[in-house]
Amino acid sequence: MFRYVSEKGKIRVGMIKLPAFYSFDFKNCYYLIFRMLFVDTALSMHTACFICRDKTRPLREVKKKDIIHAYTNHKIFIKHHARCCDAHYDENGFIRKEEFDVIPTRKQIYDQQMIKMFDILRPTSENIFEQFQKPDSIEENLCKKFTGLTKMQFLKLSEFIISLNQNTKRTKYQLIALYLYWLKTGMNQKDLALIYGKNVSQRCMSRYLNQIRFAIHRDFVPLFLGAEKNRDFYLRYNSVMTQSLFDLEDDVLVLIADGTSCRIQKSNNNSFQYKTYSGQKKDSLFKPFIICCADGYILDCYGPFPANDNDSKILNYIIETDDDLKKILLPNKTLFLIDRGEYS
Repeated sequence: MFRYVSEKGKIRVGMIKLPAFYSFDFKNCYYLIFRMLFVDTALSMHTACFICRDKTRPLREVKKKDIIHAYTNHKIFIKHHARCCDAHYDENGFIRKEEFDVIPTRKQIYDQQMIKMFDILRPTSENIFEQFQKPDSIEENLCKKFTGLTKMQFLKLSEFIISLNQNTKRTKYQLIALYLYWLKTGMNQKDLALIYGKNVSQRCMSRYLNQIRFAIHRDFVPLFLGAEKNRDFYLRYNSVMTQSLFDLEDDVLVLIADGTSCRIQKSNNNSFQYKTYSGQKKDSLFKPFIICCADGYILDCYGPFPANDNDSKILNYIIETDDDLKKILLPNKTLFLIDRGEYS
C-alpha cells in the first residue's frame, strides 16, 4: 500500500505492483525510494482491449508510435505487448487522439533511467540514436548523458573499433552509443528496440548488441586487458606505500585480487538460477573478478563466475588456467593482497 499525490494535487492511496525480483528488505526499499518512479501505466492483457476491455472484437498490438505518443503527450506508459481493438483506430491504423484521454491506468514502478530516456526523447525526433550516425552530428551534452563519455572519449573509443562493418541501417557510432547506453541503464532489449526505432525488433536488437560486443572484445579489450606484457611492465605500478608497509624489495610484484557481486534478475532456467543464487546474499548474482596492481592499474577482469563460488576457488582457477598470468607470478617474488571474508 502506497500513498502518492495525483496530478490534480489530491492525496491518493493505492496498491502498487512491484517487479517479481523485489523483496522488502532495507536495501530494496532504499532502491525503490531513490531509483524508482511511479508512472501511470495502461492496464493491458493479451485477451482484451486495454482501452475498453472488450474481448469479442479482433485485437492488434499497439504500434511503437502510439506508445511514444501516449507517454510524451499524456504521461501514460503503454507496454509493448498491449493489444487494442479495431474500434479505437483511425483510417491510418493509429489510435485516435481522443482515445488516450480515456485509457484506464494504475501507478506502477519503473527505473528512473528508462523514464529519463523517454523525457529526453520528447523534444527530439523519435530516434535519438540518429544523432550518433555521423561524428560531426554528435552533441557534447547528449553524448555525456547517453554514454557516460565525453565526445572526445567516445570518438577515441570508436577509433579502436575497426572490424565492425557499417551499412545504411546503422553505423559504428550508433552501435557503440547503443551498447554503452545499454550497459549504463540495464534496460531490457525490447524497450531498447522501441527507443531505437526504425521498426527494429528485439531479435534484431540482440544481434546489434552481439555485433558491437564481439567487435569491442576483438579490437579494444586485448590492447588494455590481459597479462601478455612482461613482468617489468607491471613492476612499475608498485606503490611506495605497499613497499614501505611490507618492506618489499624492488623486484617483488604486488597484486590485489578481489571479486564483487552484481545483481541480476531471476532466471526461468533452473540450472542457471541454481548457479547464480547466493545463499549468503539471498539474491541472484554473478561475480566478476578483478586482479590489479598496487596503484589500481587493472591487470585483467575475469568471469563472470557463479554466485556460490568464493574468491579462493576463483583465484585458484584463474592461476591454473591463465598461462600469461603464470609467467609473471614468480615464487617468493609475488605478493597477493586479498580480503579475508571470501577466502575462509
